[in-house]
Amino acid sequence: MSRLPFDEPKLPKVPKVPEVPEVPEVPRVPRVPEVPRTPPTRTILTVSELNATIRDLLENALTNVWVEGEISNARVWNTGHMYFTLKDNASQIKAVMFRSAVRYLKFKPEDGLKVVARGKISVYDPKGEYQILCEHLEPKGLGSLQQAFEQLKKKLAAEGLFEQARKRPLPALPRVGEAFVALGTTIKVAGSQDAFRAVDFEAVLAVAKAAKAAGATRLGVVSAMGANPRSPIFYNRVKGDMEAALSALGFETLVIARPSFLAGDREAVGQPLRSGEKLALGISRWLSPLIPANYGSVAARSVANGLLKSVPVTQGHRVILSGELRSF
Repeated sequence: MSRLPFDEPKLPKVPKVPEVPEVPEVPRVPRVPEVPRTPPTRTILTVSELNATIRDLLENALTNVWVEGEISNARVWNTGHMYFTLKDNASQIKAVMFRSAVRYLKFKPEDGLKVVARGKISVYDPKGEYQILCEHLEPKGLGSLQQAFEQLKKKLAAEGLFEQARKRPLPALPRVGEAFVALGTTIKVAGSQDAFRAVDFEAVLAVAKAAKAAGATRLGVVSAMGANPRSPIFYNRVKGDMEAALSALGFETLVIARPSFLAGDREAVGQPLRSGEKLALGISRWLSPLIPANYGSVAARSVANGLLKSVPVTQGHRVILSGELRSF
């Protein structure tokens, strides 16, 4: 029978797919036995070794420490070393200050006094204790000179030296024709601007008035370079006020020495050089060819000689600067 157009076509026979062979079973990996853990090695220190390790850590890390606290149990041994405790509301630390540093204190450390200390941490191995070795000590809130002044005033008052019955009027100065005033300090040494003005203005003026009352007509005074009552610098302004006040007293002769950098001969009077003073003098001498004459250092002896020689032969007012002072 012939195939009609709408009959479904006959599909070819699909060949039979061969069977997939079975995959052989993978053998199991044998279990690796656990390796026994080795206990950690212990480093055992002796007490001395532990303290030495602590000492190295603290002393190398804390070489310049500032700390504030209240002094307690302060005592100075016959060696000159001072031992005390610094404490606050919650803690405390032992402290020591060796004789070489104690000698430079400008006040007396007392129990109950609040201070600021600078030093380094030190460990004392035999007892396993640490402390601060103080190299600097200052009162908290008060300058050291002011603290020393208050302590001295309290001591003298307790001895009755300020009682009214002990006070006597100051004797008048002998009759003089000429007078010299060389009073002066620094703000750092004085402890405050008020204390500085009390010396460099009020005390100088008081001496000049006393000399005037004793008949002096000629006055020589040591001031400072840069003295100017309108200066923005406090030091120079006080010096300028002092010179103006002396000019108003009416001396026939007034000689004012204005050294720039005043160099004293401390060894001649048995005083050690101040910190950095020897270096400053050396640098000044080395640079002297480059420094203008009026800005160079001048010896205190030259200033004194300049006033002694100038006051008797001067009429009116005269100012002598460093360049001229060095010639005396």
